[in-house]
Amino acid sequence: MGYYQHTVTEEKDFTGWGNQRIVPELSDGRILEQIQKIQRANQIIPSTKLEGKYNLTVEMETGVGKTYTYCKTMYELNKHYGWSKFIVVVPSVAIREGVYKFLQVTQEHFAEEYGKKILFYLQLCPAYRD
Repeated sequence: MGYYQHTVTEEKDFTGWGNQRIVPELSDGRILEQIQKIQRANQIIPSTKLEGKYNLTVEMETGVGKTYTYCKTMYELNKHYGWSKFIVVVPSVAIREGVYKFLQVTQEHFAEEYGKKILFYLQLCPAYRD
């Protein structure tokens, strides 16, 4: 379900499986165009460039549904494109614990809608200590 290369030194070279591209010919320019279109429609100053390789930042007040939205997006990407690997990075242990609790509490809700449960685990980055 992703790209994987077999090599003679497979154990040494292996870094993991990746999700397939949504549209292989989708260029950075086209993605930036689409982001700018959405920004203009919502009266947001359009971005002049992409940050990193699709580093999209969502900044909103507490309690407006950011966690629900990105979790639902993960389920939709799985449903439409077969994606099954996602990494969620948060800025603090408190937020990490909140996301963890959210995933536990909403597991049945999403299972009813999508017919599957998310498998998740937490990992603390070695460079990050709260």
